Amino acid sequence: MNRMTRNDFLLKTFATGMLVGGADRVFGSDASQLRLGVISDIHVTTPESTERFVRALAYFRDRRADAVIVSGDLSDWGLRSGFRYVADAWCSVFPDDRAPDGRKVVKLFCTGNHDYDGYAYGDMTLDMHAQGYSEDDALVRYGMARCWEEAFREPWAPIRHCRVKGYDFIVADWKGYRDLGKWMAGNASKIDTDKPFFYIQHPPLKGTTLNTVDDCDDGIGKSVLSAFPNAVAFSGHYHLTLNDERSVWQDGFTSI
Repeated sequence: MNRMTRNDFLLKTFATGMLVGGADRVFGSDASQLRLGVISDIHVTTPESTERFVRALAYFRDRRADAVIVSGDLSDWGLRSGFRYVADAWCSVFPDDRAPDGRKVVKLFCTGNHDYDGYAYGDMTLDMHAQGYSEDDALVRYGMARCWEEAFREPWAPIRHCRVKGYDFIVADWKGYRDLGKWMAGNASKIDTDKPFFYIQHPPLKGTTLNTVDDCDDGIGKSVLSAFPNAVAFSGHYHLTLNDERSVWQDGFTSI
């Protein structure tokens, strides 16, 4: 049997595109295979702030996405209420993680720096206090695992693995991506590396972005994934558009 390589996959991907926060495209070698919605840095604060996120989810729903990636900074202030609002927005579009036709749609969410530290970002939290929110509700105060499982009704782990329509996805927490090498050493045998597989973390993989701000992941992701040419990594943090082809790096693997 001929196995599809990452290059074969992405050649067809960028001929047809992907669903990326409003870009009318499909991610995959064939529209019938795998359809991903990709968005990042939604920075939810209040229930009203989820409006754009809900619109993006509805867009992905209407285009039959199989899964939705949100690569970090789900909340802006790092509060439990922020996670609840994100979960409520998701459930308003995908109740019980289902599309209207009953298909399961997978949440591929990871945390970012704001989810851990946003409550302490100085002037950025003035609005938090003005609207009656407090750092007493910080996610880190209650524990990320507890808050995640309460809000999203799924197990939390520093690095999680799931499979969507035969494709493997690895999702790393803001505090978990540093252990990617150790995780891959113990779990690579579970990943079908003969075809594209997907890795999601919040900070950009150092050496794979044109951005000059030096707050990437210290080269961890690039070092680990360079051994896997079929890896496709998604990150966020820099708030750059994915419609710009310069946001896509391809060398030893692919980083978006």
